[in-house]
Amino acid sequence: MKSQNVTVNNSSFSGNKAPNGGAINFNAIQQTINFKSCQFEQNTALSSGGALYFENIPSCKVIFDSDTEIRNNRALIGGGLRIVQTDENQIQLPYGFPFVHNVHQNLADIYGNDSASYLQNIIITNNNKENSYFFTFYENQTNILPQELEQSFSRFAEIKEFRSGEFIYFKVYIVDSQNRYLSFSKERLVNSKYPIEIESELKTFEFSDLQIIGSGNELLFSVNSTIYTSSIVKQPILLSIGFRNCITGRNDINRCINCPESAIKCVGDKISLKNGFWRKSNQTDEIIECDPIVNSCQAQNPLNINYCSTGYLGPTCGQCDILGEIWKGSRYSESSSKGVCEICGPKLNQWIYLVLKIILFEAYFLNVLNIFVKKFNLIFGTYNSTRFYSFDSYVL
Repeated sequence: MKSQNVTVNNSSFSGNKAPNGGAINFNAIQQTINFKSCQFEQNTALSSGGALYFENIPSCKVIFDSDTEIRNNRALIGGGLRIVQTDENQIQLPYGFPFVHNVHQNLADIYGNDSASYLQNIIITNNNKENSYFFTFYENQTNILPQELEQSFSRFAEIKEFRSGEFIYFKVYIVDSQNRYLSFSKERLVNSKYPIEIESELKTFEFSDLQIIGSGNELLFSVNSTIYTSSIVKQPILLSIGFRNCITGRNDINRCINCPESAIKCVGDKISLKNGFWRKSNQTDEIIECDPIVNSCQAQNPLNINYCSTGYLGPTCGQCDILGEIWKGSRYSESSSKGVCEICGPKLNQWIYLVLKIILFEAYFLNVLNIFVKKFNLIFGTYNSTRFYSFDSYVL
């Protein structure tokens, strides 16, 4: 239908079906489309505009009086109505769009349940509960951004206390003007089960131009939200990332340090070490590997003291707690196996062991001394006998 002005009076459209605009398809109307006391129900479009489809009406007024109602219609896009622009002109939505008082309770399979044009924007969410940073997405940035930025961006996402080297987890949703999420069947799209114009539209979404426009401790990223060439919203989304200062135990001269391989995990300024590693205190990230044979560094053991297993202390847990200073009430000494600490027995057993050790040591010493004396006497006696015999021979 092509004309300068169109008026639809006292009409009812129900149970109609068409490729675009289940009830009426308007094309290139120049000035006014006026609906008075009309009812559109149970109409179906195989592609767009369950009841009404408007094409190439950039400067046309669309007017619904209070007695006109569009409900219970269905389409792939724009369950109630859809406005598109297929020529070289830029789409302009008529005053009053999306006509919420007249268009309601309709259904679209892909987007735009009631009134639709094109997908207009994106919504960014972050549902990772383990984040150490704070994420907020503002659909309306009024009074949040400085005025010079407010006029340049459509929406605003903010991250605070972000740690250098950490991952950012985002979910990005493409939405229409009423923030209805895009949803379609990948299988139907791959197998070409959608109408041709719907398929071509679903393949034209684009995210582009991630641009850094700041420096220092806070960076501003510009994310282009022009996801379709006919979208009205051309302004990008502003993403602000505020980096936190390095926390005690996690800092270096110019950067925060990533979680080391010797750790199970790092949360904030807390480093959870793996077994086999030691550090002087939880205020440092200088981590030392321990002797894997002795295996005395047991940071993952909930009963550890200073990352050491029972009986061990000192750097890399390489000493035994002989005096019972750390492991209260128990003393440990090195066993016959080098580096292995064993708990000391009762005092009586220790004294008996000490006395026997002294006796054995003295017996060993006396035995060695006796052998030495015997050898000394034997050598000394032989030497004197030889000298005396030689003297006698000389006299004769």
